[in-house]
Amino acid sequence: MGSLGIVEMVVLLLLGPIVYIGSLIWIYRDAERRGSHGMLTTLLVAVAAWPLGLIVWPFIRSKTKN
Repeated sequence: MGSLGIVEMVVLLLLGPIVYIGSLIWIYRDAERRGSHGMLTTLLVAVAAWPLGLIVWPFIRSKTKN
């Protein structure tokens, strides 16, 4: 496996934060819609374990939408 070129590196540096912020916005909106505290849920996922929290959230969230 070779090293990344400058174009690939720039794409990864731009895409990473976009995916991170987009997923946090989704978690906030989803938590609020389901009656949970959106900011607390988002902070826990963002600070504690973002990739793992993002994977676990759909399984532990409330099934009903408000």
